[in-house]
Amino acid sequence: KANEINRELGRFEPEERHLFQIEIPNLMFSSYLYESQGIEIALSSAEIDTVFWNAAAPGTPTDGIEDFLGYLKNKGIRTGVISN
Repeated sequence: KANEINRELGRFEPEERHLFQIEIPNLMFSSYLYESQGIEIALSSAEIDTVFWNAAAPGTPTDGIEDFLGYLKNKGIRTGVISN
């Protein structure tokens, strides 16, 4: 089925496949994927994305992180989040 989808998107040629290796946000791709398979889901795209990522890459805060962040704030140390 993956080859059929790639053909439909015009990116099946093995010699040119490397030209089309781009990252497509899951939010956009999931709608296309489900529609192409005739699957109807009674959730918004954002809700589908949340369900997917909660199952694919569950995340939980590190033990003690809230206390540590509070300590940094009390000391006037700025914080930020770096993520890929």
